[in-house]
Amino acid sequence: MSQLVELALDALYQIILPIFLVFGVGFLVGRELDLGSSVDKSLSKLVFYVFSPCLVFSSLVASDVKAEEMGQIGVFVVVMTLVMGAIAWALARLLRLSPSDAGSLMLVAIFGNIGNYGLPLNELAFGPKALDRAVIYFVVSSVLLFSLGVVIAARARESTPRQALVRVARVPVVHALWLAGLIRLEVLPLPSPILEAASLLARATVPLMLLILGVQLSRVRVRGNWRLLSLATGVRMLLAPLAALLLAGLMGLNGVTEQVSVVEASMPSAVYTIILATEFDLALDVTSGVVFVTTFISPLTLIPLISHLR
Repeated sequence: MSQLVELALDALYQIILPIFLVFGVGFLVGRELDLGSSVDKSLSKLVFYVFSPCLVFSSLVASDVKAEEMGQIGVFVVVMTLVMGAIAWALARLLRLSPSDAGSLMLVAIFGNIGNYGLPLNELAFGPKALDRAVIYFVVSSVLLFSLGVVIAARARESTPRQALVRVARVPVVHALWLAGLIRLEVLPLPSPILEAASLLARATVPLMLLILGVQLSRVRVRGNWRLLSLATGVRMLLAPLAALLLAGLMGLNGVTEQVSVVEASMPSAVYTIILATEFDLALDVTSGVVFVTTFISPLTLIPLISHLR
């Protein structure tokens, strides 16, 4: 027991605390400085269109992750997405939720904050090799968020699946993925100045993501349907880690691949679900409340999880 406590305290001090300190700086900046929503949106767009694609491109080009392992991570992401979606859908039907509430529940249950929070967490917890694998998880999950996530959110409106495909085509990390693939297959040459430039931008991505996460959450207000908020929080922070551990065992994942896959699947709800809830007129209070609460209570589940996996 004493060893488990020691591991948990070490995870808190060495891994979670540094992340929350950087995140806290962003939170205080968002609360105390009058940046305005336009500055917040501009920073988010920079991360989305410039820094994240460079991180994906740079990591995949230099990665030593084999194709088989990439495939395992991809399958894990898809299966976890389907499992969490099925759980949320079943609960929504059982509780007879409105389309708006059901859409919000499914979004926050399925999609975790695997970018702003998950990437730095995995790097600090398991090292540079973990970041390479976390980037792969990030790419696959991003494609699903901008396709399946849009379809789920659009149920509150009469929208078509074609919109989802258009959104996926506009996701920069998708283009960084296939471009890195062509370079790894030696179809395209890679001038060293381009790789160095991408690497420079990539190194700034993780801390910038954390700062933006803090700024974004400083604007969130927790209110609304507390019953549904509590249910969604439990699904995301308790059922998701259990399902991830079970799936990793069934797939025979081990080592860094298992560690990264399970931790990424157990992250608090993604901030981007708030954007989808706003755009498609879902239960915004519930969505933003779940993102806020799951982020702040996440150490309670992530610390023992990381201690178990290390």
